[in-house]
Amino acid sequence: MTSVDTAATTEATPEPQGYSAWLGGTDHKSVGTLCLVVAFVFLLTGGVLAAAMRTQLAQPDLAVLARKPYLQLLTFHGTFSFFLFLLPAWIGIAFAIVPLQIGAPRLAFARLAAFTAWLFVAAGAFLILSAFVHAGASANGWSMDNPLPIHGVGGRAVDVWILGVGLAAVATVLGSVNLLTTVLRMRAPGLTLARLPMFSWSVFVSAAVFLLAVPVLLAGLVVLYVDHHMGAHVLDPRRGGNPLVWQVLFAFFAYPAMWATVFPALGVVSEIVPVSARAALFQRKQVAFGLAGAGTLAFFGWGSELAGNKPIPQILFSVTAILILGPIALTMLSWLGTIALQRRAPRFHAPMVQSIGLLTCLGLALPALAVMYAMGQGGAGHQSQWWVGAWHQLLVGVSTFGIICALYYWAPKLWGRHLNAGVGGLHLLAIVGGVDLAFIPLLIVGAQGMHRRATTYGADSWGPANLISTIGAYLLAAGVALFVLNLVVSVVLRRGRLATDDPWEGDTLEWATSSPPPLHNFDSLPEVRSSRPVHDIRMAAAADAATAGEEPDTRELVEASA
Repeated sequence: MTSVDTAATTEATPEPQGYSAWLGGTDHKSVGTLCLVVAFVFLLTGGVLAAAMRTQLAQPDLAVLARKPYLQLLTFHGTFSFFLFLLPAWIGIAFAIVPLQIGAPRLAFARLAAFTAWLFVAAGAFLILSAFVHAGASANGWSMDNPLPIHGVGGRAVDVWILGVGLAAVATVLGSVNLLTTVLRMRAPGLTLARLPMFSWSVFVSAAVFLLAVPVLLAGLVVLYVDHHMGAHVLDPRRGGNPLVWQVLFAFFAYPAMWATVFPALGVVSEIVPVSARAALFQRKQVAFGLAGAGTLAFFGWGSELAGNKPIPQILFSVTAILILGPIALTMLSWLGTIALQRRAPRFHAPMVQSIGLLTCLGLALPALAVMYAMGQGGAGHQSQWWVGAWHQLLVGVSTFGIICALYYWAPKLWGRHLNAGVGGLHLLAIVGGVDLAFIPLLIVGAQGMHRRATTYGADSWGPANLISTIGAYLLAAGVALFVLNLVVSVVLRRGRLATDDPWEGDTLEWATSSPPPLHNFDSLPEVRSSRPVHDIRMAAAADAATAGEEPDTRELVEASA
């Protein structure tokens, strides 16, 4: 089944309206908004923690934070930023946009989507609670292996951390199932998988990766809990256990999951660039296959995160980890080709300007990751600050920046208000400059031998690079705060410019309904004959108007086609 009757699936009972819909409704747009609210709360929290840690490392031998508090902040920063920001943010955007892009009136499991959002809220509550249990917060890192908790080590905070991360993992699995089912079962007539919008396709790939990777984390959390809390000794080498069991399970989850937060960002820019260039995406099929291939390769490079462990065949995993960079580079080249092959200049509207920032960050992240995978160990390897700089360049400069691009592009559709483009230019400079200043110096000190979990250092030669990195972290935090302020003022306080139904002259089905859409999304759907159905309608309107010698009315033709 690939079609739905919008009239038949409209809810008979009225949904909550306004802000109350975020808390009690099942409309996918409201549920997605709730996920975004949760995500941005923890983005700001994680950013404050990162600024505190960078302050400690601004100069040699500082004593702003003692070793244990520093490692506790490091644990919370990593956990908040990934499990409570990147995961709920991308799932929230996907909940809100994918049904609109595929012409569906709702998600496949509307109540399950609301439950997913509240699971993220519960996960956040438990992870915050872990800071206040007896013996204090965990200081084992976001991967909970520094050192690995064994029976009686780490206190009750580890148990609460396991519960919080487990809830976030379950929410991710449920969200992925919902999105996969929605794409497979609720597409509009004529919208084949080959015609699926690039963002929906990237979400499809990402959800499939999560569905395969996250259960491995859940299994690992069970092992970690029974070992830490019940004395099972699965991981305790003193009792015949092997700590590599947890490290393998976590790496098998973390490596593909981190890449899975990058794919939707690539999908967003793959929507924005063709609209800006007023052309189809160059080599669209190859890009779609490339994303699917990258999703597959993500499960073959996890061992690169365990460089230095003798049982891990490092050469094999280094090669597979480098191979995943190929499809990502192909996607970037497709964006450049889409623009370069047009005889007219692209329109540099606000989403396109933000996408340029993402493109620059991606261009720096790929070679940094390639060097890290090739080296495996040593100064540019996985135990050095190079790892921190390379992965943050990708996860902040691409995954996080992709969320900003998505909201500039779809905020007018979801909430009927544009984000301020002038403020967008300011925080673009702050974020891009902050990413480069914060993370490129870490490549330098990493190559010189600075360990990735160092809480202080004595080498004066590392001081200038670390000071620049700290300044970059402050600049990055200011840029993110400015973006969140722009979002609040423009959307929540409703000061943003009112949006038309199709402000960017988009190509896909979400631009064929009102801004914001009604509860059931579409009163009627236009016929889908290609991957650019709304563009097809616009071209038909222009042709008819040229024949009649009149100005084309795209909106009337969309309604007529539907």
